[in-house]
Amino acid sequence: MRQSRSLAITFLGSVVAALAVLTWSIARSEIDVSPLKPASIQTEPTRAATELPADPLRGTGPEAFPQTTARPLFSQTRRPPERAPTVAAPKAVATPRPTDWRLAGIMNGAGGERALIVTKSDPDGRWLAVGSEFGGWRLTTIQRDHVRIEAGGVKHDLKLY
Repeated sequence: MRQSRSLAITFLGSVVAALAVLTWSIARSEIDVSPLKPASIQTEPTRAATELPADPLRGTGPEAFPQTTARPLFSQTRRPPERAPTVAAPKAVATPRPTDWRLAGIMNGAGGERALIVTKSDPDGRWLAVGSEFGGWRLTTIQRDHVRIEAGGVKHDLKLY
């Protein structure tokens, strides 16, 4: 047992010495930084380089593009397409009192005051600034320990604690 241990230590010492000599010889050798010889240059282009890719629009005339020909890109008479008039949706009626809402935090920083409102449907919460709307309610005031929200003339305070 003692002899095998001695043999293992001698072997490991020899490996370490060999690695040290190899490292020293690599560190002492000069590094060749001369440029490589250029690859042989072909004088004739290959067939693939001279062939053009297939044109999917070959044989198609301007009649295939009526919108483009009707409204050319660089024409003084070019106008955007006419759109159908949109009817504004009626304002939503104020939502019922936010009983499942909770004020989770208030932040006052470089971006201004913000309130973190958490609901059952949004457990991660949403940071709101004064004037922001959420669920039909508008955040009107942020104080140290509460915020005030308003919808349809109804005011409601959410307390921090």
